[in-house]
Amino acid sequence: MPYPLLLPTLLLLIGALAGPIYYSVIIVRTWLASRSLPTAHNGISLPDPDEWPALDIVIPAHNEQDVIADLVTSLRAQSYPDFAAWLVLDRCTDDTETVARRAVADDARFFLISNLDCPDGWAGKT
Repeated sequence: MPYPLLLPTLLLLIGALAGPIYYSVIIVRTWLASRSLPTAHNGISLPDPDEWPALDIVIPAHNEQDVIADLVTSLRAQSYPDFAAWLVLDRCTDDTETVARRAVADDARFFLISNLDCPDGWAGKT
């Protein structure tokens, strides 16, 4: 082999060997790291905390009369011990507020805020 081709040939050989070695190391390290990560199964087996933190849920709604009752029904069925749901009705032009009030009934965990106007240039939930 002529001497001028020796260096490029060596570089190609090194590159051909380095690539698979490099990616093999990445694959092995990823696999090892994933073995130590917690899974959903690990989380389910954890005991419940002594006291759950309070949770506030803010739900923007704009003309959602067709789905707001299902949303409220789903939230009312939650078993989380200490949550409050804030329904922010953003300039609704349909019966979203009426449907929401009927779905909430007298559940003290729900609060309705009716936003009738916004600053100039404000798009809101549209």
